[in-house]
Amino acid sequence: MEDHKDQILDLIGNESFVRWVVHPNTETDHYWSKWLLTHPERKKEVEWARQVILSTQYKNTFQLPDQDYNRILSGIVDYNRQKKSQSLHFWETRTFYRISGIAAVILALIVSSVLLKENSLSPPAEKARTELVRKFTESGQKLTMRLPDGSKVILNAESEISYADSFAVNREVYLSGEAFFEVEKDPARPFFIHTLHTTTKVIGTSFNIRSYADEPETSISVITGKVLVSDHSGHEASLVPDQQGVFNSREKRLFVTPFSREAVIGWKDGLIIFDNTPVPEVLSYLKKWYGVEFEVADESLLSGRYTGRYENASLQGVLNGLSYASGFKFQIKGKKVIINKQTNSGL
Repeated sequence: MEDHKDQILDLIGNESFVRWVVHPNTETDHYWSKWLLTHPERKKEVEWARQVILSTQYKNTFQLPDQDYNRILSGIVDYNRQKKSQSLHFWETRTFYRISGIAAVILALIVSSVLLKENSLSPPAEKARTELVRKFTESGQKLTMRLPDGSKVILNAESEISYADSFAVNREVYLSGEAFFEVEKDPARPFFIHTLHTTTKVIGTSFNIRSYADEPETSISVITGKVLVSDHSGHEASLVPDQQGVFNSREKRLFVTPFSREAVIGWKDGLIIFDNTPVPEVLSYLKKWYGVEFEVADESLLSGRYTGRYENASLQGVLNGLSYASGFKFQIKGKKVIINKQTNSGL
């Protein structure tokens, strides 16, 4: 069976996939959306390959003819497959966050190709100095950071953001996971956030975006200002404070709904809120939040729903409430939580 590396490289080298990512239309969106529905186990690889393609912006940045970038992508696939037998531990540790190596290869090959073909033309000075910056968090981590224009970002657990180290021309970032943004106003240069299914355009505002590859919905929740959200099928929604744009990848639908600020952005202040949430979703949330894995002895224990509110709570504290409501017992062993049925002590 192909390893993750080959699967991602195959996607990067697939012309139809590249065109879907770079210039999506109804036909390619329909095909790849259907493909994802029939291959749900490939979601992460699709996200990784997509982030590589978007992050390098090779087609738009260097204006290469179709035959050139197809040839370069093919060369990248061949190059990495040849290296497979060598001791390059490029993909073997922290796979998701080592994608930048491929991005660097793509950029290097493209720049070399352009310089060889058009020796008299040099990239503008600011592009020559521009490098790709990637920031990420693992389970149980959060990160507060500033972007080159001074905009503030709080990155939630299991999330990644990538952007150019200089916003000399465009202000664009690529997000996988969840983040809260406070964007500096600059009417001359709108700010764009790209996720797997949506693009959000803002001037200067604060909002939250949640877009995990393993979740069916992408949500954009506005706190201040105004944003314009669009999906890859061309649907658009203009959002104002206390409105949330939600894209459902299964229904291929973008809709607008009100939301609770505390429930949506409380995470950045240590607040966890569950409101009639299915127990499997609760455990998935806790996995990201605390950086633990769950081992469940009987799936029937996860059939209910749970409501609860916790502020800066320990994992033990949250599980105490959840286990009481759901009727199971648990053991915390390092980074693993074992869930079993309750037993009657009198028997």
